[in-house]
Amino acid sequence: MFISDGLGGDVNEVRWIGLSKARDLFEKERAIFIDCRSDHIFASGSIPGARNVSMERVGNWGIVDALGRELIHEMLSTRRHQLIIVTSQVATPYSRCRAFCRYLLRAGHTTLPAARFRRLRGGIFGWKHKGGPVTQMLAYHGDEPYPAPPPPPLDAAALEKAALESKEGEAEIVD
Repeated sequence: MFISDGLGGDVNEVRWIGLSKARDLFEKERAIFIDCRSDHIFASGSIPGARNVSMERVGNWGIVDALGRELIHEMLSTRRHQLIIVTSQVATPYSRCRAFCRYLLRAGHTTLPAARFRRLRGGIFGWKHKGGPVTQMLAYHGDEPYPAPPPPPLDAAALEKAALESKEGEAEIVD
């Protein structure tokens, strides 16, 4: 995606959305969440149901190919009246979520005005800090996140052996 793609030029600035309002929309399934962090960072945890469209993919393949037909159809048709909430790691005023929104707006589709977009104030860091649900993933493959495996069961025999070995090195106290 290059600045010259789509309409180009100046676009309207995208407004912020607070964490509590975003969480309310999340719980009511009334918003589309797009996470524009790198794939490997997204894989460490994200808002459940958020689509990962990294800025690297946008830069390498262009906005249309990075989004994919399914998400474009969802934004333009089936969920066309919902807000599109874009998040990055901390969502500072000049973060990658701002750049991502500007790329989308420059693409020039009339049903994607700046009024449909919001940048999540505080980003995923703020979302986690305020207790928002986060999907922990081990790996990412298309739209199918793999949940992290459960911790291994404790081996009672190994624990007893370790406890005995640690006691062998202790000095005995005699009164």
